[in-house]
Order: sequence, then C-alpha cells, then structure tokens
Amino acid sequence: MGGCDKQGFPMKQGVLTPGRVRLLLHRGL
Repeated sequence: MGGCDKQGFPMKQGVLTPGRVRLLLHRGL
C-alpha cells in the first residue's frame, strides 16, 4: 500500500479511485 494523502485517505500505490478523484476535483481544484 502507498502512503496517506493530506486528507488522510489511504492510497493504493498512489492510484486514485473514481470516488477520490471526485473529492479532489471538488476540494483540490
């Protein structure tokens, strides 16, 4: 497994899941 992002969600080898991408689009951008 990879590390945790700044939000504290577990990352799988740094691969973003569709749900995470949606969160990043709303929060990150």
